[in-house]
Amino acid sequence: MKHRDLVARKIVSVEEEEGGVLVTYKDKKVLFVPALTLDDPSALTAGKEAKTIVTLNNEGNVAFLLKHWKEASSQPNLTIMFINPFSSGDTKWVICPHIHSKIADPSSLKLGLESMSELVDPIDEKTFLSKNF
Repeated sequence: MKHRDLVARKIVSVEEEEGGVLVTYKDKKVLFVPALTLDDPSALTAGKEAKTIVTLNNEGNVAFLLKHWKEASSQPNLTIMFINPFSSGDTKWVICPHIHSKIADPSSLKLGLESMSELVDPIDEKTFLSKNF
């Protein structure tokens, strides 16, 4: 986050909080929540402030989002970032379900999410945790 802000210089503070990292920008606050595995639908609830869930890019997490799409897309302040820092190509893909649901055809949701996830190599929790970084 700090690296991406080198030019814009909008970050005011970065603070660890229970369950995540709160980044305060000049114009907004975003709670970044790490979740290796998406397994709790209540985690898809964003409050007044923006919430970004950072999770591993794998079939299980994408399937969870598909299964709970209705809940996720009803949250205007929710963003989900699927990552694999060890990917040979792109290392992340990001979706804002609320916005995506307004512009995408519901019948192509599964195909669209799977297409985006294929841009980043899949990684499971065991492999991720075994990496030394």
